[in-house]
Amino acid sequence: MRGMHATVRRWIGILRAVAVTGAAALAAGALAAPAAAQAPEGFTMTGFDPQRHAFRFVNSWSAGSLTATLPLVGQVNFGSVGYGLCGGMSFAALDSFHADRSAPATTSVPGPGSALRTYIWDRQIASLTMNGAAALARFLDWQLKPQEDQYLFGVRTQKGLTTLTNEEVHFEILPRLRHGEPVPLGIVNVSGFAAPWGNHQVLAIGFRMRDAVTASIAVYDPNHPVSRSNPDGITFLHTSNRRQTLDPSPSSTRARSGQFRALFRAPYAKRTPPAPPFQRS
Repeated sequence: MRGMHATVRRWIGILRAVAVTGAAALAAGALAAPAAAQAPEGFTMTGFDPQRHAFRFVNSWSAGSLTATLPLVGQVNFGSVGYGLCGGMSFAALDSFHADRSAPATTSVPGPGSALRTYIWDRQIASLTMNGAAALARFLDWQLKPQEDQYLFGVRTQKGLTTLTNEEVHFEILPRLRHGEPVPLGIVNVSGFAAPWGNHQVLAIGFRMRDAVTASIAVYDPNHPVSRSNPDGITFLHTSNRRQTLDPSPSSTRARSGQFRALFRAPYAKRTPPAPPFQRS
């Protein structure tokens, strides 16, 4: 943790000088009619049901203002970067689970001024600023870490992201999933001083151990909602090969391009969603 404060100070000067522009187009299949969500074979699942608690629109925002000033990095326009509001959508979906409510069934991104958009926006800011901006600071710190442990004369001098991810999975994520508690996750995708908006946030809702060390984690990913190509609204993160797939197998060819670098549990505090648009059912 001592190195994190120095890392944050470096980021403040660097990221404020970065002009974050452009948009990442998110591809998704046409939305299908609801299908009964089924637990993937061999997975231990929480009670979170993507058919009920998750959103049916893709995390792709453009219209209206989505600008905020964040600790550590300054002003960011979430509508102009591919990061979108994945943290807010994950938090809001988890809120609906805790409140025993159904998320709105709309397949369209909510427009400016709507109660749903305002709620997701508020939850996005909370996902990055909660506990002294712990999740944002973790993204910035872990981007600078090597993938594997570093050694000098046979002595480990620095833990790499593979080791840190395994510790997070076994000590922070799996114990909560075993007790039926969905877990917000930060996914580190980028390295060095790249803009942190290349990272991602999702919600872990189940798991399967592949061996004594590696696991596959079932998640609700706001970039991959219920669709014809993903009828259950579940994707899978595999620590064995650091891939995200649409199928439960780590060797599935239906994978997102590239590998993620690390996973960590993000802090969360539940909030009661507004009704409407969230409904009892």
